Amino acid sequence: MAKKRKQSAESGPTSKKLKQDTPQPVVEDSPLIGNLIYYDELETTTDTLLALAKNPSLIGLKALKPFKTAVHDYWRVAHETTNTGSSLTSRISSALVDQRHVDALVLLSEMVIREQMPKLGALQRWVRECDAVLTPSMSEAEENQVWHVLDAILRTTQPELIPTHQEAGGTLRPGTRLRWYEPFTVQPPSTDLCKHSIDPETIAESAALTLKPLQVTPGLERRPPNKHAAVIFYSPPNTFPLASATDRTREPQRHDLPGVPGAFIINDVFETAECRSLVTAAEKVGLLPDEPISGSATQLASVLAHNLIWLADTQFLSVLYNRIVAHLPQTVHGGSVKGINARFRLYRYRPGALYRPHVRRAPSPCCESRLFEMIYLDRRCVARLRAG
Repeated sequence: MAKKRKQSAESGPTSKKLKQDTPQPVVEDSPLIGNLIYYDELETTTDTLLALAKNPSLIGLKALKPFKTAVHDYWRVAHETTNTGSSLTSRISSALVDQRHVDALVLLSEMVIREQMPKLGALQRWVRECDAVLTPSMSEAEENQVWHVLDAILRTTQPELIPTHQEAGGTLRPGTRLRWYEPFTVQPPSTDLCKHSIDPETIAESAALTLKPLQVTPGLERRPPNKHAAVIFYSPPNTFPLASATDRTREPQRHDLPGVPGAFIINDVFETAECRSLVTAAEKVGLLPDEPISGSATQLASVLAHNLIWLADTQFLSVLYNRIVAHLPQTVHGGSVKGINARFRLYRYRPGALYRPHVRRAPSPCCESRLFEMIYLDRRCVARLRAG
């Protein structure tokens, strides 16, 4: 619209003649592009960018600072969602999306030589891409190549986690790069005689009213963009009361995971009633779907779990930490164990959902988490904690 008005003012009768001779473009029925942007708004923005490109002396003006920030954010999101760009990280992402695994191996080798380290988000995307392409229809050679790439990713980005020696056990099957171990689990006793009077339904009802949104990130502002917002809830002290040490029925026990250096399971972290309180409260508050609107086809096709993000209170964290601290390594890569990250995610898996192999770390402005805790609140409400 702005462009047409400008041309009309400059050209006069000539422009009218041209308009009569030029076929009119077909305009979509909807006045919005993607139900978000008007056509004339996009045209005005395009005109503005072209004008600035022709007049670079204006770019340094203070008045254009918000505009330049918006342009920067646009390019950042465009590169993230389309895996384009000339950086080494972007080229590796593009190779993985296109399933050019040999190219990915070459580029990962270059990253090692140049001593570059990708950001956490890139590492997580790479692992998801490798896992997502693994299908039962793949040939053994194709599957081995994917595992080769995944191995190279982990060795390139986390060399400190490479074990100095190969643990005994497991079976290396002919024609594969993987060492297979028997499924490992430790079944807890079936009895639960907690002396602490915890009514899960009452606690859940109260928690559903007490948990309040602390931060809401609109779906389009998430990285990567999502169909749904990310809502972080917080809880005041004693929202989820935990039994004291004297009221516990069983003490937590640690079991090291064979074949995975540094990984272990701690049984009996929570009582059955405590598990039910958390599960029921999450159901009452509501678990949000997780549906990215950008990424590769393999990522978009994944069935992700619904989740609730919860910032736990210090009282809950203190009791939980005291239950497990004796079973945690006191130092990890030079860092001392200090406490538990307050940011929890409660997941509910639906039919078809798959907990894919992935890399997860929790960086913060002052430190980086070196242990990842995953608490299982399964159907029998038995809580186990796996860390690694």
